[in-house]
Amino acid sequence: MSFEEESVVGHFINRAREARAKYSGTPTATPVSPSQLWHDIHIDMHQKAIAGIDDERELAAFVTENNAFTFPRLVSDPECAPIAERFLEHLSRQGYPIDSLPPEYQESALAGGKVVFERNGRRLSTMFLLQLCKAMRIRRHSVGVKTVVEIGAGYGGLARTMKLAFPISTYCIVDLLDSLYFSYVFLSANFPEAKTLLVTDRSQLGDISGYDFVFVPAEFVEGLYGRDVDLVVNTCSLGEMTQAAVDQYMELIHRGLRTRYFYSMNRYGFRDPHFPADLCSSPVVLDRTWTVKAWDLWGESGFAQIEPATPPSLEILVERQLDVSQSDDVHLATARAYFNWSFAVEKRNSLWHFCLWNSIRHYPCRENLEVYLSELRAQPHFNELAHYANVERLAPQVDLGLPDGLDHGGGPFQGVSAAA
Repeated sequence: MSFEEESVVGHFINRAREARAKYSGTPTATPVSPSQLWHDIHIDMHQKAIAGIDDERELAAFVTENNAFTFPRLVSDPECAPIAERFLEHLSRQGYPIDSLPPEYQESALAGGKVVFERNGRRLSTMFLLQLCKAMRIRRHSVGVKTVVEIGAGYGGLARTMKLAFPISTYCIVDLLDSLYFSYVFLSANFPEAKTLLVTDRSQLGDISGYDFVFVPAEFVEGLYGRDVDLVVNTCSLGEMTQAAVDQYMELIHRGLRTRYFYSMNRYGFRDPHFPADLCSSPVVLDRTWTVKAWDLWGESGFAQIEPATPPSLEILVERQLDVSQSDDVHLATARAYFNWSFAVEKRNSLWHFCLWNSIRHYPCRENLEVYLSELRAQPHFNELAHYANVERLAPQVDLGLPDGLDHGGGPFQGVSAAA
């Protein structure tokens, strides 16, 4: 079946509407309360599109041309061309010049014409280039990715790009039901031959290995527990959830799934004081059993701020350690090393945050938290301040200065102590 056939138009929308109507009578297993920010966008944009658009092409144009889930840069905007060029330069520096990639690495044929431009016969948009940068980052720092769970996939733009970049067997999306409506329609229309499942009952999650795409309402997330997953992804949505929702998804990543890799690009630092008060204070809280494979804060060495509409973000890719039996002494030594390293770098830059973030992750104590909090309090509207202040209340008092056996007489750590 080809989506070019006129008879196909409306097919996937009708299936999504039928599933949505069926689901409306299903009791929820786990309450999920969307944030006020998401709720307002949903009322203003999503519900109207669900009720009023009957053509997949029109729906795809709507989500790619409007700020329904992401920020599209229209080609009529004078900033579009220079932003696109900076994305292309980043890809080239990473070893992925766009003209060297297979021809299918391009924007969807269903994307709205207001955001699409051509380069050497290839359809591109700034949003596609952003998603491609994410996919290539993941590809560079991971191996063997065939099963993916994406939390909060929006309209499905990254999922489509990931399908181009990886030999993925099953791509599972967990989201609020009305968001799933959009990703289901968009991905089904882009991959009309794919085998898809829009879950309306938890019992359908028994065996999902035979599906290309599985769309799971957030209320049924516990139905995924116990599975091996190569990669869990979340970009730009954990930071727009309530803390209760974030905690639920962290539980999924840490204990619900046997997760190998986790990739996140989410808000970190500045919090818009005009945002609703119910947004989380920390969108990503990882335990100490992960190895950091990639880290970038505020686009210092990456692409997160090439599109200036993207909020200040922390981009990380971590791999789960196979041996999680390391003792507290090992984690204390790791925390001490990162803590002391933080005094040898410039305060507040990406590397400094990396050191303190890791020190606290491995062994939160008064010393590393007091140093970190003293800087966070000096910055206006720092979102994670409340989270780390809460952690400090229960943290033990531990000396993180250099061990006595090391020479304190010189080098970058001269005079370093917990009170530095």
